[in-house]
Amino acid sequence: MRNSVKETPMEQFRIHRGFCRPLYVFEVGFAIDLDEAARRVEAAATRPMLRHREGAAGPFEYRPAPLRIIQDRAGPSIPGFDLNPIVEAVLHDFGAASLSYSIPLGGSLEDLVTLSVALRQDGPLEEDARRRVTELISALGPAVQRPGVAEPVEDYFFFEITASEGATD
Repeated sequence: MRNSVKETPMEQFRIHRGFCRPLYVFEVGFAIDLDEAARRVEAAATRPMLRHREGAAGPFEYRPAPLRIIQDRAGPSIPGFDLNPIVEAVLHDFGAASLSYSIPLGGSLEDLVTLSVALRQDGPLEEDARRRVTELISALGPAVQRPGVAEPVEDYFFFEITASEGATD
């Protein structure tokens, strides 16, 4: 007689497509002249208009639009997970910079837990973000008033599942 263990609904849940987006936010100076920063940056930079999409009477436009910079990701990895080959840096006029990575998702919910734990314990990704932001701010020169990357960092880990099967309740 064979022991059969029935999977719980959560064990049956499978992720077919999605992303985890680790995001690190730094205070980098008093203010940033985004026009001057765009002239000085060597990477591809764009100024997308950010719009609030839900429930507002009209679109919310953040002005001035932040400066978005795409960099090649040559750096640390997270064992067992692939990182996308680009990193996105975003500069804000009020002296903040964010850096985000993208990790494709697929597998079980247990894989999400494993990734979450790895991200919380993974110093190299945060160190890479700090190094990239420090180098970027240094390259911007006078575009940043009172430059200096503050020691505290805010970190966020967004999980987006776009295709799955199994229990969703």
